[in-house]
Amino acid sequence: YEIDKTDRTWKQKLEKKFFKDINISKTRYYSIVITARMKDPDLASNIVNSMIEIVDIFRSRIIRQNQFMIYRYAKEQYNSQQVILDSLKKMIYEKKKVSNPSDLLYNRGLENLKSDFYSSLPFVTDEELEMLIEEYNFEKNQLDALKADYYKAKRLIEKPITKVYIVSKPVPNYKKISPSLLTNVCIGFFSALLFAILFVLVKDGFGRLVKLLET
Repeated sequence: YEIDKTDRTWKQKLEKKFFKDINISKTRYYSIVITARMKDPDLASNIVNSMIEIVDIFRSRIIRQNQFMIYRYAKEQYNSQQVILDSLKKMIYEKKKVSNPSDLLYNRGLENLKSDFYSSLPFVTDEELEMLIEEYNFEKNQLDALKADYYKAKRLIEKPITKVYIVSKPVPNYKKISPSLLTNVCIGFFSALLFAILFVLVKDGFGRLVKLLET
């Protein structure tokens, strides 16, 4: 654009010219169409191709940043829930009485807490311990859900990001759009016609004015 960058307003001048030459629109199929109309067809084509490459870079960066944000959040939630579960497990083991023979059965039930088809409650003989185990089971279900979210987010950041699909790359079009010979001829014709009409009207009015002054 041959803009002097020493001028303080060079960015505003560049934007004004750039957005006059470049047009970006969205189609009904959610695709993006970028067109450029400039004096130099090759420059217009290079600008659009560069824009597509830059858009792809920024798009990939935004997607990856969002994926990492989701991954970090899922990891924090999963780790926090694991701490809660470990704390409950510690409280349960501290609660049991070593001298009680039913502890053998209880230990077996605790080991089977991971199974969805087995309940440890029949081996619990203490009301407070039963409440702890029920809370443990609830928190364990929460942990399983958070674990699934965590591994899903982890797999997502490990996958490559798809690139922008380009339906057709810009190519220089050397056919002039402006100025148009037909358009210029029509404008010239109607301008001359309008000028002739105005000239006749002014001449006629001036003639009447002269006659009026003579009388």
